[in-house]
Amino acid sequence: DDSGAATNWLTAKKTIQAAVDLAGDGDTVWVTNGVYETGGAITPGYVLSNRVCITKAMTLRSVNGPDATIIKGAVGTNGGNDTDSMRAVFMSGGSRLIGFSVTEGTTIPSGGNYIYDRSGGGVWMNAGCVVSNCIVSSNSAASYAGGVYMLNASIDDSVIDGNWANVAGGLSGRSGSEGIAGGCVFKNNHSIQYAGGVYEMTLNNCL
Repeated sequence: DDSGAATNWLTAKKTIQAAVDLAGDGDTVWVTNGVYETGGAITPGYVLSNRVCITKAMTLRSVNGPDATIIKGAVGTNGGNDTDSMRAVFMSGGSRLIGFSVTEGTTIPSGGNYIYDRSGGGVWMNAGCVVSNCIVSSNSAASYAGGVYMLNASIDDSVIDGNWANVAGGLSGRSGSEGIAGGCVFKNNHSIQYAGGVYEMTLNNCL
C-alpha cells in the first residue's frame, strides 16, 4: 500500500504518484509490472488531474518496459474529454519517463488553460523533460496533442499510436518552443483541424 517507505520491493508504494511525491531531485523511481490506474495529482496552478504528476528533476523508469508497465489516465463520463477527465502523465522540472505504455489519458473539454488543461492527453512535457522507450496510445485532447504535448522537451525511441485531438492528434509543440522527436513511429493518429500526426516539431529519423 502507499504507507511503505519505498526503499525496496517489500515496502513499495501501491501508486506511482505516492513514490513520485516521496522522491527528490536526482532520484529514480522504479516501477514493476502492472497496470497503474489509481492515484494522481492536479497540475500545479491549474485544474486538470493527472494519473502521474512529476515536478522535479527525477527519473520514472519501468523494470521491464512498456509492454509490461502501463499508466492509464481516465476518460470522462461521456467516454472522452469531459469535466472529470484525467491526463495520464504531466512532466516538468527536467524529469524523465522511460519504458511505459501511456494510455486513455484525456483532458477537460473547455475552461481552464487551453495549453495546460486541454492539451496533451497522454503526456504533457515542459522544458528539459525527456520521454524515452514509451508507447503512447489511445489518448485524446480537446485542444492540442492527443498523444504528447511538449515545450522545449524531447521524445525518443517511442511509438505514438491511435491518439486524437482538435489539433495534432499525435504530437505537438508550440511555435517558438523547440520540441524534438528522434527515432519515433507515428501511426493512426487523427485531428479535426491540423496535423493528424505531428505539428510544430523537429523530427529526426522518424516514421
